[in-house]
Amino acid sequence: MGNPDVYIEIAHFESTRAYRDDPSIIQTPLEMIGKAKNLYGIWTGLQVEDQQTLYMAVVWKSVEDHYAYMADKELWNAAYQAYLSSAFFDITACGGLLHIQFNTDPYVHLNKPVTEFMRMELMAGRQSEAIEGILRQELAEREALLKEQGPSRGLFTWGCAWEFPEMFVIMTGWDSVEDSEAFREQYAAQLEKFAASLKAVGDCTVARYQFTKFES
Repeated sequence: MGNPDVYIEIAHFESTRAYRDDPSIIQTPLEMIGKAKNLYGIWTGLQVEDQQTLYMAVVWKSVEDHYAYMADKELWNAAYQAYLSSAFFDITACGGLLHIQFNTDPYVHLNKPVTEFMRMELMAGRQSEAIEGILRQELAEREALLKEQGPSRGLFTWGCAWEFPEMFVIMTGWDSVEDSEAFREQYAAQLEKFAASLKAVGDCTVARYQFTKFES
């Protein structure tokens, strides 16, 4: 499955001790959500850096499909109650919800053992063309640097949030935590230049997650 013409709902939560002790408690709410019309897949996992933040990526055919599901009070209320009763996240510590349409196949990155997300918020007065130019240049330079290292190592995809045109999300899949760290060390100069370019147009945060795809 390799369709970039989908929207990925991404959200993060403060996971509970109950979830960290037994991740299977998320199964029931995911089973309920997984039956939604035009939902193509669900990935969940803890942040590598803190082993506490829970990330969820849900692939929808369209943003409208997601909101249609939430507008169905019977289905959504039942799913929400399953969320609460499973106690897998702290309801008082939920991150913002975004829908992203990535510019290339997102499954390449979601299906890797480690998926890195960079959230980039443009400074006031900056236009989206500024960051898109930086990203296109960086991707071209990485492709030239990495042409002997496999089809996707260090490459990434990006998209603008449907809700906030000033918010971009860059997604990179890795074969392991160690591979991502080795890449950072090996290409430190390239990445420092990239980070400086991004810092000139906005603020960003980076975190890695070890995803599991939900299977009913």
